[in-house]
Amino acid sequence: MDGLKKDGKLDPWTETSIAGLPAVVYHVFRHMYECSVSVQVTHDQMLTFDIQGKDLPGSYWNNDRCGGLSKMAEFVIGNLRQN
Repeated sequence: MDGLKKDGKLDPWTETSIAGLPAVVYHVFRHMYECSVSVQVTHDQMLTFDIQGKDLPGSYWNNDRCGGLSKMAEFVIGNLRQN
């Protein structure tokens, strides 16, 4: 993740952890209607989750897309660990 930070490719971004793994939350297109979350799963591998769409009908997470995406990433990683 340090290489991405040094390049400034994900600014602005937020460092966090998901399921105990280091992660970053960022906006590729710098719009609030999209969000990306990348989770470092090994020393040199990351899982990336994205959501895009201006008007998602009936979306529970419509006002907090990054929060919803982070929760989805947490569920996926939890399922991968179980298998």
